[in-house]
Amino acid sequence: MTGVARLEAVFREVVAEARRNADFAARLDRALATEPPRRISGRRARGRLDPFDVLASGEDTLRLRLAELSVEELKDVVAEHGMDHAGLAMRWRRPERLIDLIVSETKARLAKGDAFRPD
Repeated sequence: MTGVARLEAVFREVVAEARRNADFAARLDRALATEPPRRISGRRARGRLDPFDVLASGEDTLRLRLAELSVEELKDVVAEHGMDHAGLAMRWRRPERLIDLIVSETKARLAKGDAFRPD
């Protein structure tokens, strides 16, 4: 089998898997996407996911999905949802800190007002 034929076989398998597996297809899309400029007119890009929607599937799911994002993409989520009250998170470099912030802020906002809701 020639190199070209092997390459064609590999791509056929990748395409077949992407058609069967939506998560794999999404990861391929992210891997192949050309990155737009991170900032437009001094503003950050929109976040790649909505933490409030993802948290409905559980905290572990939210943490896993956030772990797939780069530090800059995590900062986009923080900025989009106004989660940097102290103005410090945009300087953070460790994704774990940003993930903890996003999870805690998302959970706190969803719980806000629980004291006034009937059981």
